[in-house]
Amino acid sequence: MRGRAASTAIWSHIENYNPARVDTAEFVELAKRYGGGLVAGRAAAVVADHQERMARGADPALMDEWAPSGIGSAAEIGDIFTKQFYFGCEGDDPLNALAWNTKGLPFDVKLHTLYGSDLGHWDVPDMAQAAHEAYELVEHGLITEDAFREMVFTNAVEFWTSGNRDFFVGTAAAAAVHSLLGKSL
Repeated sequence: MRGRAASTAIWSHIENYNPARVDTAEFVELAKRYGGGLVAGRAAAVVADHQERMARGADPALMDEWAPSGIGSAAEIGDIFTKQFYFGCEGDDPLNALAWNTKGLPFDVKLHTLYGSDLGHWDVPDMAQAAHEAYELVEHGLITEDAFREMVFTNAVEFWTSGNRDFFVGTAAAAAVHSLLGKSL
């Protein structure tokens, strides 16, 4: 279901949760019957509080709890997840391949992954081994070499330099970062 039909269906379901439609007598009865000690004697107070808030001007028609976010469409959610978020992941997890597999996803989105590992844990004594395990995603055909480079380098550079363009200055990675970004560090 897409477009206006989907929107209408969603809003008709949301209306089921409209606070103005609460049957207060039934709420109190159900709370007494099933609420146990957590609500014993408090159901009527909860209803009274709800009614007071409605009387003070709470807008019962404001059903869209996402309205304050300013998001106006599902496509904007896709933009946020693909332009503003980066997702840390265990480097050797085969599910990382899903970040590049846009088949069946709305808006043809690709997620930004950031390589992570268990370095420093007792079961990962050798950093080179952790990197080798992550590269097995390429060897097993789950991701391409370009995708692997994005996960272990490109996305990290974009992430860290977005907040501090000099993040890699003076590091062993500075020349590679400069080459990627095309700016002096």
